[in-house]
This record gives sequence, C-alpha cells and structure tokens, in this order.
Amino acid sequence: MPVPRTLLLTPARPGEGNVAEKFLQDICLAFPRDRLVCFAAKGAGYDDGIRSPELDWLPLHTDELPNEWAGKQPGARLRAGVVQSLRRLMEIHRQCKLLAHKVIQLSKQSDIEQILAPIAGPATIYLARHVLNNLDVRFVPIIWDPIDYVADNRGYHRIAVSLIQREFAHLMKSAVRCGVASPGMKAEMEQIYGIHCEVIINSVVPLPPVERPMSDDYRIVFAGSLYARQEFQLFMSALNALDWKVAGRPLTLTLLGHCVDVPLTACGKKADIRYLGFWPGQQAQEHLRHYDLGYLPYWLD
Repeated sequence: MPVPRTLLLTPARPGEGNVAEKFLQDICLAFPRDRLVCFAAKGAGYDDGIRSPELDWLPLHTDELPNEWAGKQPGARLRAGVVQSLRRLMEIHRQCKLLAHKVIQLSKQSDIEQILAPIAGPATIYLARHVLNNLDVRFVPIIWDPIDYVADNRGYHRIAVSLIQREFAHLMKSAVRCGVASPGMKAEMEQIYGIHCEVIINSVVPLPPVERPMSDDYRIVFAGSLYARQEFQLFMSALNALDWKVAGRPLTLTLLGHCVDVPLTACGKKADIRYLGFWPGQQAQEHLRHYDLGYLPYWLD
C-alpha cells in the first residue's frame, strides 16, 4: 500500500534547533522523499533552527503561528483573568483562520491526501480545525503533552482552558489515529477519545558514564525544554534545603536546552547553575556521560 502524500503541519521547523525539531527531522526521514511536504508555522519560542543537510530534499513552506501566550498574572482578579484569556483565544482564532487559507492552498497544489500535525496548544488546534473543515483528507495528530497542562502553562484561566479542551475534543473526532508520547498517554487518550494511539518515542542508545573521582563535584543535568515551572521551583527548593551539597560534595546543576523560561531562584552564593544552550543530539549524548544524575521534572512535584 503506497504511503499517502502527506503534509506535515507543524509549529516547529524540522532540523536541529531544539528537541521538537530533532524529533520532526526523524519523522521526515522515515518518509519516501516524494510523499512529504512541510508547512511550518513557527510558534513563539522556536527559532529558525539549524537546517539539517539531511532535509535538503524536503519542500518546506514557513510562516508564523499566532502568539498563544495569554499572560495570566498571579493574583489577578477572576474577571480580568477570564477576559484576558478569552480575548487572546479570539485573536488566535482570527489569525489561524487567515493562516489556514495558505495551508489549504498548498495542500491542493501538492495533492495532499493526509495531514500529520503535532498539536501543541490552542493555535495548532484552531489551525488544524480550519484546515480540516475545508479539506477531505486523513488526519493524524501527534500529542506531546496533555492539552490542559499546555494551556495552563501558556497562562490561560481555567475557564479558557476548558474551552480549549472542548475544541481539542472536536478536533480529535476528525483523527483516524494518533501519535502519543507515552504508554500512559496512549491509555488515557484511547479511553477518552476512542481513537487508536501509537506510542512514538525518539529513543537513543545510552552511552556508558565517564567515571570520576568521588572528590569531584556532584553533577545534576537537565536536557530538553524546561517548562514544568512548578515542578522545577520545587526542585530548586530541594537543592536549597540540601545547601547545594551531596554527601559533602558541592552540587552543580547544568541545563541543556533551547530556552529557560522559568524563574531561577536559589540561595545566593551557594547555588551553582550552568546554562549551556541547545546541543545537537550526538553532542548532547556524549556530554551527558559526565554527569551523576539526570533530572526529568514532569508530574513529580
């Protein structure tokens, strides 16, 4: 059975610029070269990427995704928070409707039969819905994070979050199957939406750690996109409680990633936090061999 001509509709550009772009690059490389076209509407927080030479063959059309950050302020009055969130959703909806015309035109010109789309927030939900309302194609979403969790991190009031979830539920009715990030997400999505899900994990072969003297500092590392704000703040509190020492060894925390959009609070001179920016996969793997502990801050608060 031939692979359908597919449009990859994504908020990150396939390449080497961040975790999402590396993941998307590997998806692209799994397709026959005459079966894939990409429309990358870059979201806030994603740079232009370092275009991988492996993707020189990929027809890539780029645009800008509407800014979907609601900017909810802690302690804001209920009415003000609701109004701000709803206004942002209305503006996203309007802009995505305009952007959808470009996606639809490209899809028709390219004889697209299937749309593969990472759904990463309200903008990607609205954009996909507008496109699917005007095209008779197969739809396969990829879900990296629960939508309510993403919306809350974008600063939306809980009332707006419920509206976003409702739009997401409508979108899922159009899906023929779905890609998810974990077995737990697969079980939950299949139960809620009644759609078959495939777990797609961008795995790596672990390299053996580099042995270091016990007199060296104790090294903790995080590699990826750091947006679990509450979890990370509690982790920092734990390090502060340890006085930034482990068994008498000074403790260091290193961050590898595209951006750090959480406040870094620590107890003055005792803290040792190092931000090294984004490292491509192979280099990151080699670098991670020199650490004692890897930290993954999701749902562990």
